[in-house]
Amino acid sequence: MTATPQEARERARIAIREFRPEDYAGITDVSNLVDPDYPSTETEVREEDAMWDRKKYVQVRYVTADAGTGAIVALAEYNHMPWSFDPRRFAMWIGVRPDRQGQGIGRALYMRLLEDFRARGASALRSWVR
Repeated sequence: MTATPQEARERARIAIREFRPEDYAGITDVSNLVDPDYPSTETEVREEDAMWDRKKYVQVRYVTADAGTGAIVALAEYNHMPWSFDPRRFAMWIGVRPDRQGQGIGRALYMRLLEDFRARGASALRSWVR
């Protein structure tokens, strides 16, 4: 499937990168826009991350930022499930701002996660949709 010229321009304006601490406000905004029934605050997300035991469990997060403005437009994350731990089983979530959906951003993030899962020898994935 060939991208239209507009799709190609949109993809060129997007960059996937690893999450950085300065991204908390942006990922909280994306999460709240995608799932407004379960809002969170930047402080809550930071506190949850601070409590995560990274010595035992994997937690990886990527963001997609608009190359022109640097604004976070999407988020993808995965982690082990401590309540059902297996080193090859992961939970994952991808969220794209509603005004940026339908541009291939979620698909690109999904493909990035699949690379990680293959490299980690994942045997099972858990996700959810709305």
